Amino acid sequence: MTNRPRTRRTKIVATIGPASDAPETLAAMLRAGMNVARLNLSHGTFDEHQARLMRIRAAAEAVGVQVAIMIDTRGIEIRTGPVADGMVELKSGEDFSLFTDKRLGDAGGVSVSYQRLPREVNPGETVLLDDGAMELQVLATTEREVRCRVIVGGLLKESKGVNLPGSQLSVTAVDPEHRDDVVRELTFAAENDVEYIAASFIQSADEVHRMREILLERGVGIPIIAKIENRAGVANLESIVLAADGVMVARGDLGVELPLADVPSTQKKIIRTTVSNGKPVITATQMLASMERNPKPTRAEASDVANAILDGSSAVMLSGETAAGDYPVEAVRIMAELAVRAEASLREYGWLQQTLPHPSNVVTEAVAHAAVRMAEQLHATAILSLTETGFTSRLVSKHRPECQILAVTASLTVARRLSLNWGVVPVL
Repeated sequence: MTNRPRTRRTKIVATIGPASDAPETLAAMLRAGMNVARLNLSHGTFDEHQARLMRIRAAAEAVGVQVAIMIDTRGIEIRTGPVADGMVELKSGEDFSLFTDKRLGDAGGVSVSYQRLPREVNPGETVLLDDGAMELQVLATTEREVRCRVIVGGLLKESKGVNLPGSQLSVTAVDPEHRDDVVRELTFAAENDVEYIAASFIQSADEVHRMREILLERGVGIPIIAKIENRAGVANLESIVLAADGVMVARGDLGVELPLADVPSTQKKIIRTTVSNGKPVITATQMLASMERNPKPTRAEASDVANAILDGSSAVMLSGETAAGDYPVEAVRIMAELAVRAEASLREYGWLQQTLPHPSNVVTEAVAHAAVRMAEQLHATAILSLTETGFTSRLVSKHRPECQILAVTASLTVARRLSLNWGVVPVL
């Protein structure tokens, strides 16, 4: 065993929002360890996100680091509409309706973004609001209304997620009903030269292919990270991984769509399948959720982060902790500390470190695998990879070497994209 100093190899994705978009905060987050800045198009306007994007680029240049920018699409997610006074209270046992027309929500009901909803739910089925915090049971439907009974109440704010765990939606990520929105989002990504697109609610490989076609029509080949968020995505995991450039384990909606007890094993399956195919995988949602309002995480959260890393995650993600929390910089710093400590146990407890890599006839992968084994035997401090596209560096990353991977490239875009890959240090 070597005594080389520990450097973090798991990457950190941080969501940028009102709590973290000031130039000085962005610079502090970069110094604390942010590798990828995520902009969630489900919240805010294109103008707001473009301004944030420019501030992120400026902060990275000022700090002297490479950072990738990831645009997270809205996808086919169903969200609640505006409500009077910013929130409405749902009381258990009372009736509450979901409307498909545009209206201001109140104690009697709220509008939703999915026009087909009344046709795709049946009496007796469950509707969950705000990541499952509130539960409704469908009583009846009309052309523009789903009348429900509140089973579990709570305070409902606008733009909260609506999940239908017992229903199979007919809509797809690039459905004609949503295509114009998808085109606008992908055009925004193309015009702003972002490094990654996180595609929400991907249910099949075909959806990835169709999004890629839209990007190619605009002359760009931005890598697509497929978010696995429902049963269909899990069922089609293998083909989605092959079609996409990476995967996100989106545990928020996944934990609502699937039985809660199934989420840990599903997370492991997604991570292993993705990494085995040589692609990055991001574990996301509620990793340090208590840090939205507290300066330190819970012990359970610390364990969650560590186990995601031991499972083989390429990156771990912060959402509300940095977008709307009180301690965005501290959240990144603590995530980085947890990652370094977890990585110290990878050889002993890490799944990938105890598993032989898949045999391959691809010459480049054979060379990458041999380089990792040679570096281990020689106790090398780094593997130097000269790359034009980042492909070789990503293959080396797949085999999880003990040392850093220095990816030397002449391409600024490639350097930024490699900021997501496990163990890779881009050198421009």
